[in-house]
Amino acid sequence: MPKLSPNSVTMMDGAIVLTQRRGTVRWQARFKIDGRWKRVTTKAKTLAEAKVAAKESYLDATYRVNLGVPAQSKRFKDVAKMAVNRMQKALDGGGA
Repeated sequence: MPKLSPNSVTMMDGAIVLTQRRGTVRWQARFKIDGRWKRVTTKAKTLAEAKVAAKESYLDATYRVNLGVPAQSKRFKDVAKMAVNRMQKALDGGGA
């Protein structure tokens, strides 16, 4: 495992890593969801607020993955693939 910066804070047994980037007072969180790293800003200036925001983002992303919805997608391809799968299920009699 790579050595973390001394400015990094881990949460939830290392599942979430909080860091403060140079030149800003706001905290950023990163965590691995569905085999891919996701980085989100917490928009928080204090560590306590950042921890709450990071945990919410992490739980939201895991909830989305468990439902079969992309945790975060900026590509039309991913949304179209999900729509095609839903339509195919409806055609096969699996409901909407």
